[in-house]
Amino acid sequence: MKRIHTTIISAALLGFLCLPLGAEDPAPADASKSDVKETIVNSNTFRLDMGKKEGTFTGSVTVKDPKFDLESEELVVYFNKDNQMERLVARGNVKIRQAQGHSSTSREAEYTVADKKIKLTGDPVVLQGGNRVTGTVITIYPDSDRMDVDGHTKIQFFLQ
Repeated sequence: MKRIHTTIISAALLGFLCLPLGAEDPAPADASKSDVKETIVNSNTFRLDMGKKEGTFTGSVTVKDPKFDLESEELVVYFNKDNQMERLVARGNVKIRQAQGHSSTSREAEYTVADKKIKLTGDPVVLQGGNRVTGTVITIYPDSDRMDVDGHTKIQFFLQ
């Protein structure tokens, strides 16, 4: 199957996945080309249906962003009535890695734009340094340096 390569010129589309907390704002729309940082999404297929207000990347989805890398089997972008991004959902063997050494895995990761929160479900694991956090649902609030862990919480601290 042919692999689709999609370039998005603003980190705004997928900046939701930035861990750790407190990421920079994306470049302004009027920034010169030298200031623009691109996000590249690769997948086997891409379908955009503005009637349904959604775009779906499927099959070996990879996201390369200056702040993070993401892998999943599917990535769906949902739009509101004004065609603004409302939420994004990555499904199937979701892996998020950052240059700072933070990472997470889950079966699903959902970012809600209005709340600016990331909800990891399906055996979520967050690794920060040598520390490991697991639970039924892990919710990360990137703008407020906060994390909530619900259900069967387990935290392993590794002291150095």
